[in-house]
Amino acid sequence: MEIKGSELEFIINDFARICNSPVQQINDKQFKLSYRLKKISDKLRSAFNQLDKERIELVKKYGVEDKVKKSISVSPERMPDFKKEWDKKLDALITIDFEPIPMDLLVSANLKINLIELTSIEKFIEKI
Repeated sequence: MEIKGSELEFIINDFARICNSPVQQINDKQFKLSYRLKKISDKLRSAFNQLDKERIELVKKYGVEDKVKKSISVSPERMPDFKKEWDKKLDALITIDFEPIPMDLLVSANLKINLIELTSIEKFIEKI
């Protein structure tokens, strides 16, 4: 599956909310679903961390180091160049290799998922 870099953070947050949903008593289906969600979430987080490393490299490329504050920032004059390159990275498609979540597993796990979360993770659910 391919996802835009700009979508990663939102999807990761929705996965985190779903994975952290309280469960009264975990059953076999809920465990299998949780495991599958965690595996996908780990891959998404890894892709997000890689994208963040690329952002940091761009900040170093276009930024100026403040030795007193021990930080690097992009000056307003260089911001358009930085933003242009960063936007390209955010628009680029990132390939995520995963095993889709079977719909019956999602339904039988009796997990509470709101419409926004479902929309976010829909790409990861096996098509009916």
